[in-house]
Amino acid sequence: MLGILPGRVARVRVALAAVIALTTTSVAFASPQFSATFHLTYLSQHPGASSGQVPLMTWTDPGAPAEVPKTIKRIELTFHRGTHFDTSALPRCRAAKASACPKATTLGTGHTTGVSPSGAEFVTDVTLFNGRGEIIVLVTLNGTPVTEFRDRVKGRKITIEPVLPAGVALKRLKLRIGRHSTYMTNPPACPRSREWTTTARFTYVDGSAQTLRSTSPCKPS
Repeated sequence: MLGILPGRVARVRVALAAVIALTTTSVAFASPQFSATFHLTYLSQHPGASSGQVPLMTWTDPGAPAEVPKTIKRIELTFHRGTHFDTSALPRCRAAKASACPKATTLGTGHTTGVSPSGAEFVTDVTLFNGRGEIIVLVTLNGTPVTEFRDRVKGRKITIEPVLPAGVALKRLKLRIGRHSTYMTNPPACPRSREWTTTARFTYVDGSAQTLRSTSPCKPS
């Protein structure tokens, strides 16, 4: 089925089992060495233009057991004032499962680096699909779906609530949403600083939160 050989299916299942079997339901608490980074680039520097984005986020904690950082619960991205998202500008996926979304509804792709409580790292592939007021997220490992969830899109804000296997933490997340018609439109003006600022608020499962900012260059009209 799906053109996967039996031997490959077995290897994928073993890989998934190895990741999930190592997880627990315990909450990882951060050490004083915990840190997070956030960078986001607008793909167009011109005011009012159709654009896209490349967000990159990392989490590290060399002082934690097995260097496992605390687990992210929610990511709230607030883009520069005047940025606008319109999910009606593209075909929308109406399938109940992300794996059934048509290719024409694809917004972008990316990768994550996850880590189990033992410190074992694994890399997943991420595919993003357009939905009504949302981004449909499909995460796969070696081609096999691991999880899926939906990000809320409203105005100039995107809210991400990743669904992770119990005990798994993220160490790196990088995505790319290309230019698609008027799906993402840049602010109508470039400020004196010649930078657009995006704010990321990270909320963790231990109840803590932090706010980071990233700037992306723009060119005056």
